[in-house]
Amino acid sequence: MTSSFTLDRLRSAVDEVRAQVAPKNETERRVYEAISNKNWGASSTLLNEIAADVRHYEHYSMVMKIIWESLNAAGRSWRQIFKTLSLLEHLIKNGPERIVEDSRDHMHKIRTLTDFNYYEGTTDRGSGVREKAKQIMDLLSDNTAIREERANARRLRDKFVGISNSGRTGGFSGYDGGYSGGGSYSGGGGGSYSGGGGGSYSG
Repeated sequence: MTSSFTLDRLRSAVDEVRAQVAPKNETERRVYEAISNKNWGASSTLLNEIAADVRHYEHYSMVMKIIWESLNAAGRSWRQIFKTLSLLEHLIKNGPERIVEDSRDHMHKIRTLTDFNYYEGTTDRGSGVREKAKQIMDLLSDNTAIREERANARRLRDKFVGISNSGRTGGFSGYDGGYSGGGSYSGGGGGSYSGGGGGSYSG
Protein backbone atom coordinates (compact mmCIF):
# COMPACT_ATOMS: atom_id res chain seq x y z
CA MET A 1 0.00 0.00 0.00
CA THR A 2 2.75 2.43 1.00
CA SER A 3 4.80 1.43 -2.02
CA SER A 4 1.85 2.04 -4.34
CA PHE A 5 1.17 5.43 -2.75
CA THR A 6 4.83 6.45 -3.09
CA LEU A 7 4.88 5.43 -6.76
CA ASP A 8 1.69 7.39 -7.37
CA ARG A 9 3.23 10.50 -5.81
CA LEU A 10 6.38 10.05 -7.86
CA ARG A 11 4.40 9.80 -11.10
CA SER A 12 2.44 12.89 -10.13
CA ALA A 13 5.68 14.79 -9.50
CA VAL A 14 7.01 13.72 -12.89
CA ASP A 15 3.80 14.94 -14.54
CA GLU A 16 4.17 18.30 -12.81
CA VAL A 17 7.80 18.67 -13.92
CA ARG A 18 6.90 17.75 -17.49
CA ALA A 19 4.20 20.42 -17.52
CA GLN A 20 6.61 23.03 -16.19
CA VAL A 21 9.28 22.45 -18.82
CA ALA A 22 9.68 25.56 -20.94
CA PRO A 23 7.31 25.23 -23.92
CA LYS A 24 8.96 25.18 -27.33
CA ASN A 25 6.49 27.66 -28.78
CA GLU A 26 3.34 29.64 -28.06
CA THR A 27 1.05 26.76 -28.98
CA GLU A 28 2.67 24.46 -26.42
CA ARG A 29 2.43 27.21 -23.82
CA ARG A 30 -1.30 27.52 -24.44
CA VAL A 31 -1.89 23.77 -24.22
CA TYR A 32 0.05 23.37 -20.97
CA GLU A 33 -1.79 26.35 -19.52
CA ALA A 34 -5.14 24.80 -20.47
CA ILE A 35 -4.38 21.42 -18.87
CA SER A 36 -2.37 22.53 -15.85
CA ASN A 37 -3.00 21.09 -12.38
CA LYS A 38 -3.97 24.55 -11.16
CA ASN A 39 -7.33 24.79 -9.46
CA TRP A 40 -9.15 26.72 -12.17
CA GLY A 41 -10.48 25.87 -15.59
CA ALA A 42 -9.22 27.08 -18.94
CA SER A 43 -10.98 30.11 -20.38
CA SER A 44 -13.07 29.82 -23.54
CA THR A 45 -10.67 32.26 -25.19
CA LEU A 46 -7.71 29.98 -24.49
CA LEU A 47 -9.58 26.89 -25.72
CA ASN A 48 -10.58 28.67 -28.92
CA GLU A 49 -6.98 29.74 -29.53
CA ILE A 50 -5.87 26.11 -29.29
CA ALA A 51 -8.70 25.08 -31.64
CA ALA A 52 -7.33 27.62 -34.12
CA ASP A 53 -3.79 26.29 -33.63
CA VAL A 54 -4.69 22.70 -34.51
CA ARG A 55 -6.10 23.79 -37.85
CA HIS A 56 -2.49 24.30 -38.89
CA TYR A 57 -0.77 21.08 -39.88
CA GLU A 58 2.50 21.91 -38.14
CA HIS A 59 0.78 22.31 -34.76
CA TYR A 60 -1.76 19.49 -34.94
CA SER A 61 0.49 16.53 -34.11
CA MET A 62 2.22 18.41 -31.31
CA VAL A 63 -1.04 19.34 -29.58
CA MET A 64 -2.58 15.89 -29.90
CA LYS A 65 0.60 14.21 -28.64
CA ILE A 66 0.40 16.30 -25.46
CA ILE A 67 -3.27 15.43 -25.05
CA TRP A 68 -2.83 11.67 -25.38
CA GLU A 69 0.20 11.65 -23.09
CA SER A 70 -1.57 13.78 -20.47
CA LEU A 71 -4.45 11.31 -20.25
CA ASN A 72 -1.91 8.85 -18.81
CA ALA A 73 -1.13 11.13 -15.86
CA ALA A 74 -1.13 9.71 -12.32
CA GLY A 75 -4.38 9.70 -10.38
CA ARG A 76 -3.20 12.55 -8.17
CA SER A 77 -3.24 14.70 -11.32
CA TRP A 78 -7.00 14.28 -11.68
CA ARG A 79 -7.43 17.98 -12.42
CA GLN A 80 -5.01 17.74 -15.33
CA ILE A 81 -6.81 14.67 -16.68
CA PHE A 82 -10.21 16.35 -16.37
CA LYS A 83 -8.97 19.52 -18.05
CA THR A 84 -7.31 17.49 -20.82
CA LEU A 85 -10.61 15.72 -21.50
CA SER A 86 -12.38 19.09 -21.52
CA LEU A 87 -9.86 20.40 -24.06
CA LEU A 88 -10.32 17.29 -26.21
CA GLU A 89 -14.09 17.71 -26.12
CA HIS A 90 -13.73 21.34 -27.18
CA LEU A 91 -11.47 20.38 -30.08
CA ILE A 92 -13.87 17.67 -31.24
CA LYS A 93 -16.57 20.31 -31.46
CA ASN A 94 -14.46 23.22 -32.73
CA GLY A 95 -11.37 21.77 -34.41
CA PRO A 96 -10.76 20.15 -37.80
CA GLU A 97 -12.64 16.97 -38.70
CA ARG A 98 -9.43 14.99 -38.38
CA ILE A 99 -9.71 15.22 -34.60
CA VAL A 100 -12.92 13.18 -34.64
CA GLU A 101 -11.26 10.21 -36.32
CA ASP A 102 -8.09 10.66 -34.27
CA SER A 103 -10.15 10.55 -31.08
CA ARG A 104 -11.96 7.43 -32.26
CA ASP A 105 -8.59 5.79 -32.81
CA HIS A 106 -7.86 6.50 -29.14
CA MET A 107 -11.25 5.50 -27.74
CA HIS A 108 -9.65 2.69 -25.74
CA LYS A 109 -7.73 5.33 -23.79
CA ILE A 110 -10.84 7.43 -23.20
CA ARG A 111 -12.91 4.36 -22.30
CA THR A 112 -10.43 3.44 -19.58
CA LEU A 113 -11.10 6.79 -17.91
CA THR A 114 -14.82 6.00 -17.55
CA ASP A 115 -13.65 3.81 -14.63
CA PHE A 116 -11.18 6.36 -13.25
CA ASN A 117 -10.94 6.47 -9.46
CA TYR A 118 -9.01 8.70 -7.13
CA TYR A 119 -9.88 9.63 -3.57
CA GLU A 120 -8.51 12.30 -1.27
CA GLY A 121 -9.61 10.99 2.10
CA THR A 122 -13.29 10.23 1.58
CA THR A 123 -13.68 12.70 -1.29
CA ASP A 124 -14.14 11.13 -4.72
CA ARG A 125 -12.02 13.23 -7.07
CA GLY A 126 -12.59 10.89 -10.00
CA SER A 127 -16.28 11.52 -10.63
CA GLY A 128 -15.70 14.48 -12.95
CA VAL A 129 -13.18 12.51 -15.01
CA ARG A 130 -15.53 9.53 -15.31
CA GLU A 131 -18.45 11.70 -16.41
CA LYS A 132 -16.42 13.71 -18.91
CA ALA A 133 -14.93 10.54 -20.42
CA LYS A 134 -18.42 9.06 -20.77
CA GLN A 135 -19.72 12.22 -22.45
CA ILE A 136 -16.89 12.10 -24.98
CA MET A 137 -17.43 8.37 -25.62
CA ASP A 138 -21.14 9.00 -26.25
CA LEU A 139 -20.36 11.90 -28.57
CA LEU A 140 -17.82 9.94 -30.60
CA SER A 141 -20.31 7.10 -30.97
CA ASP A 142 -22.95 9.29 -32.62
CA ASN A 143 -22.27 11.00 -35.96
CA THR A 144 -25.53 12.94 -35.78
CA ALA A 145 -24.61 14.36 -32.38
CA ILE A 146 -21.16 15.34 -33.66
CA ARG A 147 -22.66 17.17 -36.65
CA GLU A 148 -25.10 19.01 -34.36
CA GLU A 149 -22.43 19.97 -31.83
CA ARG A 150 -20.04 21.20 -34.53
CA ALA A 151 -22.84 23.18 -36.17
CA ASN A 152 -23.77 24.73 -32.82
CA ALA A 153 -20.13 25.58 -32.16
CA ARG A 154 -19.83 27.21 -35.56
CA ARG A 155 -22.94 29.32 -34.94
CA LEU A 156 -21.47 30.50 -31.64
CA ARG A 157 -18.19 31.41 -33.32
CA ASP A 158 -20.01 33.32 -36.05
CA LYS A 159 -22.08 35.13 -33.44
CA PHE A 160 -19.15 36.30 -31.34
CA VAL A 161 -16.30 36.67 -33.81
CA GLY A 162 -18.08 36.92 -37.15
CA ILE A 163 -17.10 35.02 -40.24
CA SER A 164 -13.86 36.86 -40.96
CA ASN A 165 -11.93 33.61 -40.79
CA SER A 166 -13.92 31.89 -43.53
CA GLY A 167 -11.21 32.62 -46.07
CA ARG A 168 -8.33 31.25 -44.02
CA THR A 169 -5.99 28.86 -45.71
CA GLY A 170 -3.76 26.22 -44.22
CA GLY A 171 -3.44 22.53 -43.64
CA PHE A 172 -7.05 22.19 -42.55
CA SER A 173 -10.42 23.53 -43.63
CA GLY A 174 -10.54 26.65 -41.50
CA TYR A 175 -13.67 27.03 -39.43
CA ASP A 176 -15.62 24.24 -41.06
CA GLY A 177 -18.33 23.37 -38.58
CA GLY A 178 -19.74 20.38 -40.42
CA TYR A 179 -18.88 16.75 -40.09
CA SER A 180 -19.06 14.47 -43.11
CA GLY A 181 -19.32 11.34 -40.99
CA GLY A 182 -16.90 9.57 -43.35
CA GLY A 183 -15.90 6.68 -41.05
CA SER A 184 -18.99 5.98 -39.10
CA TYR A 185 -18.57 4.39 -35.71
CA SER A 186 -20.61 1.29 -35.04
CA GLY A 187 -20.16 1.21 -31.28
CA GLY A 188 -22.90 1.52 -28.73
CA GLY A 189 -25.44 4.19 -29.42
CA GLY A 190 -24.34 7.47 -28.04
CA GLY A 191 -26.40 10.22 -26.62
CA SER A 192 -25.19 13.70 -27.39
CA TYR A 193 -23.77 16.02 -24.76
CA SER A 194 -25.22 19.49 -24.99
CA GLY A 195 -22.61 21.19 -22.89
CA GLY A 196 -20.17 23.63 -24.39
CA GLY A 197 -17.01 21.84 -23.43
CA GLY A 198 -17.30 23.06 -19.89
CA GLY A 199 -17.87 20.84 -16.93
CA SER A 200 -16.81 21.39 -13.37
CA TYR A 201 -14.52 19.92 -10.81
CA SER A 202 -14.11 20.55 -7.15
CA GLY A 203 -11.03 21.07 -5.13
